[in-house]
Amino acid sequence: MLRHIWVTPKQFCELTKLSMDEMNSIADEYGFVTKEENGQLYLDLMDFGYVYKTVHMINRVDLSKRYEPFTEDDLSA
Repeated sequence: MLRHIWVTPKQFCELTKLSMDEMNSIADEYGFVTKEENGQLYLDLMDFGYVYKTVHMINRVDLSKRYEPFTEDDLSA
């Protein structure tokens, strides 16, 4: 199974649809870039996949909307 890949920062931004600043912030915070060499990033795909899915989910949540907590009725439906 493929676990790591080398990508350029530009390829990474195209893949994730993130800006360079967002990429640097997320990569530093979550640590899925394990090495940088010759202008390329060495990505841990397992960690990256988890972080990317999580960030995508967070970005889809409408923070202006008020969410009600789950009730027992919600859980039994």
